[in-house]
Amino acid sequence: MNKLFLSQVYIFIASSLGYLIGGGFMSGQETIQFFVPFGHNAIGVGLVFSVVIIFVNIGFIYAGKYGGCTKGTEVFTFFCGSLVGKVIEWFSLLFCFTMFIAEIAAGGSILYEQYGLPLIIGAVITAIITAGTVSIGLNSVLKSLGIIMPFLTAFVIIVSIATLMMNGSNIDMNAVRIEEGEFELLKVAPNWFLSGISLVGLMVLFLAAFSADLATKFDFKPLVIGQSIGLVIYALLDIMASFAITSNIDQVANRQIINLFLAKEIWAPLGIAFGALIFFAIYTISTPLLHVIAIKFSDEGTKKHKLIIWGVSIVALLGAVAVPFDVIINAVYIMSGYVGSLIVILMVVKFIRIYLAKHRK
Repeated sequence: MNKLFLSQVYIFIASSLGYLIGGGFMSGQETIQFFVPFGHNAIGVGLVFSVVIIFVNIGFIYAGKYGGCTKGTEVFTFFCGSLVGKVIEWFSLLFCFTMFIAEIAAGGSILYEQYGLPLIIGAVITAIITAGTVSIGLNSVLKSLGIIMPFLTAFVIIVSIATLMMNGSNIDMNAVRIEEGEFELLKVAPNWFLSGISLVGLMVLFLAAFSADLATKFDFKPLVIGQSIGLVIYALLDIMASFAITSNIDQVANRQIINLFLAKEIWAPLGIAFGALIFFAIYTISTPLLHVIAIKFSDEGTKKHKLIIWGVSIVALLGAVAVPFDVIINAVYIMSGYVGSLIVILMVVKFIRIYLAKHRK
């Protein structure tokens, strides 16, 4: 393997992780809702998610590379047909826009809670640096993800391992308590298998347009390998974080920013580092979200493209100031799981039809 191939694989590992690791993951809310409620079966959630999301993501890359999808959002029409695909395509854009509002709101909240900046100032800062990055182009987005991602990943690993070293002996006992319903935890599905599928449904709406769009610009093999590795790492991080949270469930069950509490339990100054890193996590996910919206309506690098970027950012900023982060993200989780699962089913049907058509010839 040459250096260019390996560097591309790394960039795609980092970009896929950066696209998925946002405020929800870094706060611990995603982990405690998708993984923790099922105790030891958190491993099953991660396994189901990994297998299904890798297959689905390769499908998105295939659609971008070989399906004639010149823009990422066209992937829905490719898999779901013109009518249903169009509906899902516009829902996906609405999803990206709603998530973009949520991330700006989260950026404002983090800068307020950790550093005392007024909420509106923090939200303005988040919107400006996001719009500025996307205005430069997709390559700048990928590079920014590649630079920031190792620090985000290292933070999650350090906090999780240190927490497990301190409280690891509690895992078995606490897992049983969780499975017996001693704690009132929010969960997205009634069992671990459906929770894994539901997480796939959520991530489908993140990855579909982004992966298909990348496939129109980069080689198939390094993109598939890099993103697949990134998705497996993501699942492993969530499983590790799940056991760390389980080990200290008595103190974190009702907290909003769980990883912040765990970091402070290890060493108080880690709270300061957490504030900075979660802000960067928000940045890594908000830039591709804005890119997907802007590229739908304009060509990258044009004046129209930049006007759309800044216009969307201003509208999202107004929404972020008006509506609380937790209200927005809750609505997104509920809607996206169902729609994403429908996309997965229709994708399987499409590939079966492609396979049968090839073998009839």
